[in-house]
This record gives sequence, structure tokens and C-alpha cells, in this order.
Amino acid sequence: MSLIALQVVAFWRVWVWYVNRVWESPEDLLGLILLVTVSALLWTQPKVSRESHIPLMPVILLICLYILFYPFAPPLIRAAIAITALGTTLYLLYFGRMPPLSVWGLFLLALPVIPTMQFYLGYPARIIAITLTVPILQSGGFAVGQEGTALLWDGQMIQFDAPCSGVKMLWAGLFVTLALASYSRLGLFALIVLLAICITAILLGNVLRGSSLFYMEAGILDVPSWWHHCIGLVAFACTAGAVAYGTQWIRGWEVERRKGSMEEAKRGRWGQFYWSNRFMGIRIVFVGLCTVAAFMPMIIATPHKYHDLTQFPGWPETFRNQPIQQLSLSDRESTFGKDFPGMLGRFTDGKREIVIRWVTQATRKLHPASDCFRGLGYVVEPAPMHIDSDGLHWGCFKARHKDQTLRVCEQIIDADGKIWSDVSAWYWAAFLGRSTGPWWAYTVAEKIE
Repeated sequence: MSLIALQVVAFWRVWVWYVNRVWESPEDLLGLILLVTVSALLWTQPKVSRESHIPLMPVILLICLYILFYPFAPPLIRAAIAITALGTTLYLLYFGRMPPLSVWGLFLLALPVIPTMQFYLGYPARIIAITLTVPILQSGGFAVGQEGTALLWDGQMIQFDAPCSGVKMLWAGLFVTLALASYSRLGLFALIVLLAICITAILLGNVLRGSSLFYMEAGILDVPSWWHHCIGLVAFACTAGAVAYGTQWIRGWEVERRKGSMEEAKRGRWGQFYWSNRFMGIRIVFVGLCTVAAFMPMIIATPHKYHDLTQFPGWPETFRNQPIQQLSLSDRESTFGKDFPGMLGRFTDGKREIVIRWVTQATRKLHPASDCFRGLGYVVEPAPMHIDSDGLHWGCFKARHKDQTLRVCEQIIDADGKIWSDVSAWYWAAFLGRSTGPWWAYTVAEKIE
């Protein structure tokens, strides 16, 4: 197990980042559950060999990638390389062969990726879902229109918010799909077909959720709000059932698949000798690379990105016609603001706390306020969109912690006055050049209970 111990030490910075990320975003604990599942699946696989000497070249190449990309890759990419290297080593130790693609997929899915998926995929997923929902509702006799991620009907605007994007259902669906594919030992083509079934089922399930949201928000059906969550659970259950049925169907194609142990027996031993740890040179290279990887965080400091702030016009003195007073940033906010492409300020108007961000480019650093509140220990739940006295739309949620409940609303405004109530929608507009910066992002928190 020295191979595993060396890599655990080599990638120590990744594990520190992983713990901090899960601490800030409790929903990423799902990744830990997945790691346990992957470990259980490894034990269910047939063991073709228990060789103590495994081919180290694939792991060495992954460690080289980690060292090469460390200075400029984001932490999530570093973690993906590290967990792939460690998982590959475990698989080679137990079974003497490279892990199938489905197991590699589970390794990557075990990373804290849900907030990142929500940020990048949330808006496109909602656009697809609402685009498919509109003709279905129209075929039922409802004169429904679409404006961005909102349904327009009878003077109402019914917003498809972040939970309606189906990103969590996508993560869970991929988890079920890859787990079943690993357990059934499906080949590459069968895995691709099964993933297609999974994504199609999730898409249809999300359309079902969107349609149910319309009926409830429009007041057509007088049912409790928890019905929407129940419909989401039913949609996911149908998705999992479709994937399970698809797995059984596809396994028929795999009856005559090649026998891995026979294939391995036919391979020459020259490569296995020289690329395994029986060859002293390979062992020395492996230990040396692990040592370099362990010292990378101390050798190479994270470069500070320079952002041009000369165009910053200064902080506003009022907010919604109310004078505001600037507050000092917390240590956490000050640290976060060091690499922020713009300026970050915290204010109060005597009743509400207002965070204002001036942003110069499309960036992942401008993340939803709900992520921050989850990291502070709040329980977050969606709230209806707020339309203020000026007719401006705000995306809102409730944040509960102990005996305190806050309503938090946010919006982003570009240089031309265009407004977004959702960070993911803003990002894609800015990234694709459909909006001109700089942008002002406002987050307003006020007590409601």
C-alpha cells in the first residue's frame, strides 16, 4: 500500500481543498457517498489477478500532468487528476488492469462538482427545458409564451429558477448510470448508449417538472407546494427505472464481449516488466514525482491575477434612493476579493445589508449568493422572484440559520441597463459577448422573521 500512501501525501493540497469545499457547500457531501459506492463496486468486480507488481506508467503520466498543470490549473482540475491517479492505482492493485471508463467517470463525479455544474449548465438546462415545455402547454390549449427562462401566461411571469434546471437530477442520474455500467461491466459503446438513455430521460423528467410548475404557479391546480418536490422525485424515479431497464437491455449486447483476462494473458511481458515497479528505475521515478508533487504548493505560489481597475467609478452613495454606509469586509471576503476581477464592497442602509460587486469580465468568481450562505451554515430554499417598485426583477431565496431567517435577493446590471436575476444566465450572456461590461451585481439581505 506504499503506492497509495505516497500519492495521498503527494496530493495533500487537493485533500485540503476538498475538505474546505465540502465545508462551504454541504451538498457536495454527495461526492463522499459516491466514493463509498465506488469502493463497494470495486469489491464486486471479478478479480482476474492479485499481482503485487502493477504497471505504473499510467499513474506516472497522471502525476506528471498534475505537476505540469499545477501552476495555472483551477483546483477542480488538479483534484480531477489526483483522484483519477489514486483511483487508477487502487484498481490496478486489486485487478491488475486499467479501470473501465465508467469507473473513471465515477471517480470524477465524486469531486465537489455540483455548484460548478449549476453555474455552467444551470442556465442552458433551463432554456432547453422551458423551450420544450412551451409547445406541450400550448398543445393543451394554454396561450403560453417564453421570455428567457420564464413562462408568460395571462399577464403572469412564471420563472424557471435554479432548482428547476435539473442539474442535481443530472448528477444523480449520471451516478446511477455509471454505477450500473460498472457493476454490469459494460463496454464503451454500451456505456455511450446508456448515457444517451439517461440524458434523454432526465430531459423529459425536467420537462415534466416544468409543466407541473406552470399548473401550480398559475393557480390552475390548487395543491400544496410540496407537490412540486414530489413530482421531481417521481421524475427521478422514472429516470432511474429507465436507466435500469436500459442496462438490462444493453447487457444482451455484451454476451460475446471479449474476456479481459484472456486479452491480458496474450500481451507480452516486456512492457509489464519495464513499466511496473519490478523495474528499479520506474520505482525511483515514481517516488521522485510524488515528492515533487507534494512540494509543488510550497514551491510555486498561486499567481496573483492583475485586473485593470482604473475605470472603477467609485461606490454609489445611495441605493434605491436610500443613503448607504460602507462596512468593513470580513477576512473571508477580503481573501476572496484578492483575485476578484473587479471591486467588492459591503454596505448597509440601516435595515438591510447590501453587497455590491463591480465586475469587469465574465467570471466564475461572481457566483450565486446562495453558495455563500450555504458555506456560512444557512439552510437555503428558493423564494418567488421579487419585482421592486421600479419594475426590476430580483432572484430571491430564503436563508435560515438558528432563529434567524433572511430574504436574500440579487440582480446584475450591465453597462446598457440590461438586468439578470440569475448568475448563470448573466455569465453566458457576458461570455458570448451578448452583454457589455462592466457590470454591477447587487445582493440584498434583510430579516423577515
